[in-house]
Amino acid sequence: MNPFYNDKERRIRALFRVVSFFIISILFLALPSLIPIEPIEYLVRGVLIVGTAVLFAVGLDKRRISELGLNLNRTWWTHLLIGCLLGAVAMLFIFVVEWMFGWVTVTGFGWERSLSSTWWVLFVYFFAKMLMVGLYEEVHARGYLMLNMIEGATLSKKYSMAGIVAGVIGSSLIFGLMHAANPNASLIAIINITLAGVMLAVPYLLTGSLAMSVGIHFTWNFFQAGVFGFPVSGIMVRESVIQITQEGTSWITGGSFGPEAGVIGLFGMVIVLIGVWLVVRVGPGGIQLHPTFSLLFEEKMKQNGVEK
Repeated sequence: MNPFYNDKERRIRALFRVVSFFIISILFLALPSLIPIEPIEYLVRGVLIVGTAVLFAVGLDKRRISELGLNLNRTWWTHLLIGCLLGAVAMLFIFVVEWMFGWVTVTGFGWERSLSSTWWVLFVYFFAKMLMVGLYEEVHARGYLMLNMIEGATLSKKYSMAGIVAGVIGSSLIFGLMHAANPNASLIAIINITLAGVMLAVPYLLTGSLAMSVGIHFTWNFFQAGVFGFPVSGIMVRESVIQITQEGTSWITGGSFGPEAGVIGLFGMVIVLIGVWLVVRVGPGGIQLHPTFSLLFEEKMKQNGVEK
């Protein structure tokens, strides 16, 4: 048996596809930081990551681009808007709760700062940056890594659920650890972001699309920092609509890392999951694994000679 190449599938084995993609993507995540103009930096990073995922999917994985969750049809765009709404509602809940308990104090508004003449420009830039981050981080962690990890860990239908669990946890751990170098990161922050990765995996597993995941990721970050003034993964944003001072116990609020590092962030994740469940439940397929993944298991069964 060739440890690198699967003769039945006629492609490189999943482990080496994942490792190769991860190494190249880390390089492409880092290199654009050399670009001095920040909006262009994020645009280039997004093009590199999404482009690499597409090339790997078509060239090495031998799969359709739609299996990455990028089937850009009418339903995709509808789910994107729903995801945006869910992320915004979750962060609104977090802000209102913290404000009611006196854990945040509103001190002003972004346009009142000394940079007021350019505030709206910086605000638009931040909107575009978070939109791009939501897209390329979801394509990276869920669309490519999680899909291939699930496939690589699936041996037969008997182990299909184990493959799902392994792929979701593995990709979510990578997602969490990639935030470990952020300012003010803590063990709780890394654990919570790993759990956020699991939350973002659920819509993909149920719909076969990254649309809701991208929307949730985008507005969670954008409203967190761009509207309500919290740090986003440890990074302070000066151009937020609402200017605040953070108080309260850090293990509850997340402190200087942002709500993602506190218990309050977990409640936000629960709100998102409830919303996803309600949306998918009323859809044509109901609550079940999307064919993207169920067909993947059937292919594995055929290759391994396992009967249904």
